[in-house]
Amino acid sequence: DDPKADDGIDVPPKLPVELLEGYKEEDLIDLFEESFNIMLLAHFLKPIDAKFRDALDHKISPFDESLQLRISPEAFEEEKIAHIIRSKYNRAYLFFDEWIKMVEVLADGKVHDVFFRMPVLCHYVLGSEKDDILTLVSIESPEAKVKDF
Repeated sequence: DDPKADDGIDVPPKLPVELLEGYKEEDLIDLFEESFNIMLLAHFLKPIDAKFRDALDHKISPFDESLQLRISPEAFEEEKIAHIIRSKYNRAYLFFDEWIKMVEVLADGKVHDVFFRMPVLCHYVLGSEKDDILTLVSIESPEAKVKDF
């Protein structure tokens, strides 16, 4: 991939979920299964290793154009290309991260975080329905949750 070349990749002014309207679960699996699995693994490993978590930090600062005045033209171009690559990585990371969700599961007296890819259907549940679930479903016991839900 040549970051300086016009590769036709434009960042659309839409939320990631809006980009996938019209796609089915099977389509997402075909297109993105490996990427989703990598994100699931990343979420699992983040709490275990601080270096790994820090390496995944996806915050990108704006490119510092004033570098042009302080470094050679070649070094400036290299830094600009590196920034473009980091920005593309950042957008991809944010896109896939949007789809990874977590639930806490109580097993053997311990709470475990379980990560999963959110089904596409979840984006089509109305906000009022989500609010009803949160307010009406009992969380007192697992049995009560299942009964109310």
